[in-house]
Amino acid sequence: MQYLRKIALDIVLFAVSCILAFLIRFDFAVPAVYQDQILLLLPVFVLIKVNTAFILKIYNNDYKYFSVPNVLSIFKSLAASNALILLLIYGFPILFKCPKSVVVIDWLLAFVTICGARAFIKSYKRGTLHGTKKNRIRALIIGAGDTGESILRELTSYNHYNYLAVGLIDDDPRKKNMTVHGIKVVGNIANLAQIIRNLNAALLILAIPSASRRQLTSLMKLGKQLNVKVLTVPSLYESNEQTSIINQLRELKCEDILFREQVQWKSDELEEEIRGKRILVTGAGGSIGSELCRQVLKYKPEQLILFERSEFNLFKIDRELRNDFPGQKVFPLIGDVTDFSMTYRVIEVFKPDIIFHAAAYKHVCVMENNPEVAIKNNVVGTANVAKAAMRARVKKFVLISSDKAVNPSSIMGATKRICEEYVRSLAKMNGNLFFGVRFGNVLGSSGSVLQIFKDQIAAGGPLTVTHRETTRYFMTIPEAVHLVLQTVKYAEGGEIFILDMGKPVRIVELAKKVITMSGLKPGEDIEIVYTGLRPGEKLFEELYEENEQLEKTPHKKILRIKNNNHCLDLSRLCRETYILKYYASHQNRDELLEKMKQLIPTFEPTFPEKALNLSQIQSRN
Repeated sequence: MQYLRKIALDIVLFAVSCILAFLIRFDFAVPAVYQDQILLLLPVFVLIKVNTAFILKIYNNDYKYFSVPNVLSIFKSLAASNALILLLIYGFPILFKCPKSVVVIDWLLAFVTICGARAFIKSYKRGTLHGTKKNRIRALIIGAGDTGESILRELTSYNHYNYLAVGLIDDDPRKKNMTVHGIKVVGNIANLAQIIRNLNAALLILAIPSASRRQLTSLMKLGKQLNVKVLTVPSLYESNEQTSIINQLRELKCEDILFREQVQWKSDELEEEIRGKRILVTGAGGSIGSELCRQVLKYKPEQLILFERSEFNLFKIDRELRNDFPGQKVFPLIGDVTDFSMTYRVIEVFKPDIIFHAAAYKHVCVMENNPEVAIKNNVVGTANVAKAAMRARVKKFVLISSDKAVNPSSIMGATKRICEEYVRSLAKMNGNLFFGVRFGNVLGSSGSVLQIFKDQIAAGGPLTVTHRETTRYFMTIPEAVHLVLQTVKYAEGGEIFILDMGKPVRIVELAKKVITMSGLKPGEDIEIVYTGLRPGEKLFEELYEENEQLEKTPHKKILRIKNNNHCLDLSRLCRETYILKYYASHQNRDELLEKMKQLIPTFEPTFPEKALNLSQIQSRN
């Protein structure tokens, strides 16, 4: 039915173009000799043009998506059909009496009317005519560069978006009064408040991926003052070329502003390492694991294997990846890294080129109460995956570690340090490209302090801080994962890479900033209370120990420990890991703790007095 409608419309337009061509050629006084020719030539013109358009598949295109490539196709179709008409006129002059100029005029008229009709239908379908703008949210786009142009192009092309662009904002004086897709540059950021009021804008779209912290802060404050929502484009390592940029817009978040500028972007190096490779991610449904999957798929690996224990988390990330990266090979597998036979079978079957081991328990206070589980999941799990990777001859193995592994005071930190030693020793003994990446807290992960603060503000406060002097290193999840991927390029085997996380942040200052960015006043609208350090927690975290010498890498935000040769003996580590596993499975907490202290001399544990101990509970019963 759609084909018939399109053909019927073109038949009418072709007929009108033919008649008008004769009228224009003879100043609307067609000689009698040509009047009969119009009736003869009219069906010829129409049939040739319709058939040529059908052969060239002009009618396969949806008018709603009419664009420059379609214009070129119509141009070619009409040029071919009118060339054929000229051949008929030259070949059969007695039968077809027609001035050659009529054919040229007809070609021009047909081209203009056909393209014009399609453009009108496109505008009508997409709601840019007849007052359909009134129900949309009035939006100002900040940034008249390439990103702003992309947003405008989508907004003016698709009627299912609820936004109406009413102006562009740009600080470049050369762009003043310039128009992009019919939208005018109405001023600069300095006059933004007045422009918002004048244009009655209800939404700001930040189209500057490299916006400074100061710009982001002022935009967030202005949005709260004027009750205007602020959306931003994704950062370079968050963006997905296969998804509409409008669908990737998100609200400006505290983590976009609070800490550091974006890291240097080296996509070419990552593509070289990942494209066409088989990648396996353990803990694929977690905060770090899921972001690893998102960023890996941007570089088109041959396969991505998701290894995850939680059915719900696996289902969620698998569905997201299939939606955002259609056509790519993603294999979701439910599995537990503490099960060696299952882990080895998966690695042996898929034969990954690179394994990112992100499966681990991470919450310090929870692990203080459950050291046996921490050992089983973090230490035994890592040993299982690394051992299986070695047997299956995996080229590269990447351990996701933590700053809490440095001079550990917690069970979680100690397990991570043992994992680092295990991977380093395995690489030293066998020459594998196995290594670890150590970094601090990530913003936006499950249970992160920033999310806790947001929840506490939503509940009316107070915000809880352990100590006035507590500091932590922070990094956004996409930034941390991007740097982890970069380390794959620089690995030689047995290293521990350290991500430069800038200066540590005082948690109380973070709390005050989050309150302020929420439009409230610390100490007045929202109180801050101090709860004291919890078992296993430190006042200050460290990224490396005094005896660990650092050296630079080609990336200024990635360092590596120089003295990689000073690691524990692999045979001893294997033996001690087996003993730790035995103690953990039998709930022998005292022996477990003592063995961990022997392995990591810098480990200074602090157990809560009422820590859960199943063996003691069983003896009481």
